Amino acid sequence: MSTKTLRKRIALVAVAGLTAGLMTAVAVPTANARATSITASATADATGLCLAGTPTSAATPRYFAVGGTQKITMSHALSYATQTATISGPAKFTSGSLANATVAGDFKSATAMDGGVAVLTMSFTGTGAVSVTVDENPVLSLYFLVVASCGSGASLGDSFAQLNTSASTAPTSSIDVSAAAKVNYTSAGQKVYLNIDLNDAWGGVAAGLSSTMIATVTGGCTVNFTETASSGTTTAISTGTGAANDSLAIYGDNTPRTCTVTETLDGTVVATKTVRFYGDVATLTVDTASSSAIWAYGVDGTASATAVGADAIVYVAKDSAGNVINPSAVPTYVGLTGGFSQVTVGDGGYSYAASTTNGVVSLDVNATSVSVRGDGTYKL
Repeated sequence: MSTKTLRKRIALVAVAGLTAGLMTAVAVPTANARATSITASATADATGLCLAGTPTSAATPRYFAVGGTQKITMSHALSYATQTATISGPAKFTSGSLANATVAGDFKSATAMDGGVAVLTMSFTGTGAVSVTVDENPVLSLYFLVVASCGSGASLGDSFAQLNTSASTAPTSSIDVSAAAKVNYTSAGQKVYLNIDLNDAWGGVAAGLSSTMIATVTGGCTVNFTETASSGTTTAISTGTGAANDSLAIYGDNTPRTCTVTETLDGTVVATKTVRFYGDVATLTVDTASSSAIWAYGVDGTASATAVGADAIVYVAKDSAGNVINPSAVPTYVGLTGGFSQVTVGDGGYSYAASTTNGVVSLDVNATSVSVRGDGTYKL
């Protein structure tokens, strides 16, 4: 082989080696462009947690108190690759060497080597926003918000207290159900509920394990945090975290009463509600100006029951305290004379069940079967 030919062969080998090196250099970053994962561990792996949130979004961060800790897990599939997690904000990794990861001297970044899973513990050192970002492709982040303390008590702007006719413990409004604020006589016993959902300023449960909810009532009513109980006392107590999401039964005794219930959580007033209980019917008074003085012979007054003088009896029902009430049924009429004994009546356009709304009740008079004309009397 000539010297010239040997030089050509050496040149070809060098080019081939250079080409192989370039291909290897390009292949490594392509392999690194892999799917990866970063997660905040379950809440059991966190301390000082105020609100779990959804930390994968900046709009729904996880809330912590200063001094709280959160475990961060990084994982990927390739054994020769690395991941670096970087903290932004008042937090740091708590040691220089963690499981499958090495923490930098400033404790703000940690690198996981040789694939697998790395578990990092992060400690929150001050108030403010904190994010953890892994420099992978794609870049992944977790978001946190650190506050001075979780124990801020109930935030009334983030809580609900509602009078209701059922013992639901999850009110979504503080607007009282009208039937619970004004309670009619009932032979089964009068009972309504004050449902509460107390949250702190971060949206978490306002009560802690040692919290105490105290409910007191004035006006002659009784209360009980055991909703199924048949009676209560003037003071009721609920303890623990359940006190932030509870239901209080309020009892009347079919005596006209106006009762005010006050609830405190750890000494702070969180709800004040007034319930009006009505008594049984004590009087029925006919409104002669609105009732028919003369009932039309052979006429059924149903069609225009709410009009003045339209073959109707208009009356008002009141309890012993003079409150307009809803009677439990349409009253009967007695002491009939003349053609009145042939008249039939029925619930009118002003229904007895809505007398507290209308202020009065009406009975429709049906005189189509009357054969006797002239004056007569009746009595409710």
